[in-house]
Amino acid sequence: MARPKKEQMVSDVEEIFSKSASMVFADYRGLTNAQLMALRNDLRANKVYFKVVKNTLAGIAADKTNIKGMSEILKGPVAIAFSYESSTMAPKSFFDHLKSKNLDLAVKGGYFDGKTVSGSEIKEVASIPSREVLLSRVLGGILGPVYGLVMVLNAIKEQKESTAA
Repeated sequence: MARPKKEQMVSDVEEIFSKSASMVFADYRGLTNAQLMALRNDLRANKVYFKVVKNTLAGIAADKTNIKGMSEILKGPVAIAFSYESSTMAPKSFFDHLKSKNLDLAVKGGYFDGKTVSGSEIKEVASIPSREVLLSRVLGGILGPVYGLVMVLNAIKEQKESTAA
């Protein structure tokens, strides 16, 4: 491969590493072309992208972006699922797709919250509820006692009205 092409590929992976909110590194062997396309399409619907990378070029990009701990992850064939939008979107979308299609890919690791994590840790990240779900839980927790207080006050008001009449 010509040097300018390799430099461009390193630059592309460097951009992924520097701008991604989270990444999942997986061994894509065993997927048919149709399964790979279905995975890409499902991920893209959630603004998550899937790219097969060359290990040596990804290693250079990791060094340039100061991402540590990539030597173990970048052994054997590697593809990256990544998202620029949300920290949990790439792991969540990736593992949801695997589960829905009953696929079993070897997850080598991930990148989350500014550090390299193991495959099991990135799988735990995928189980974190979405921002919207967390916000609704917080709001429910705040409004629950207020709603209860209003119900008690209404009951007291009705009781006083019935005894006054």
